[in-house]
Amino acid sequence: MSEQTDYLPSERDTPVEVGRELIHVATSDIAREIAHINDMALVFNSARQIVFANELFMEYIGFISLEAVISKRLGEVLGCVNAHLHKGGCGTSEKCQLCILAQAFEKCLNGDGTQEGECFISSNSSVIDCVPINFRLEPFNIGDEQYYMAVLKIG
Repeated sequence: MSEQTDYLPSERDTPVEVGRELIHVATSDIAREIAHINDMALVFNSARQIVFANELFMEYIGFISLEAVISKRLGEVLGCVNAHLHKGGCGTSEKCQLCILAQAFEKCLNGDGTQEGECFISSNSSVIDCVPINFRLEPFNIGDEQYYMAVLKIG
């Protein structure tokens, strides 16, 4: 049964599912493409969880290991002050309704195609501090699996 939220669904894939998704993406052509992008890039599953990130993103946030971000949502990794207002995490609180990136995810998940925009994440961490994030969020498939690639320019 689905937990009631104030915006996007709270459901997450299990660690086993996310591990399978990580392998699926990491062994695909998209992983090689992401490695050569000159911007930060991430891949999300349909539950908006990170399943892959390029080296530029990992360096920016100061993490050495991909395992540190896998299964999390972007606001949780970047320290968004709204990410934990609802127990469902990033994208599920009433304040998340105002987030341009959360709105873009909603549109992508509803089949509205590629989304672009700029948002501001107010952060309680040292990673970012209310800086603009320009993004492009693009749905793609690997076989029958739907994923979403986000290319970010922060600052």
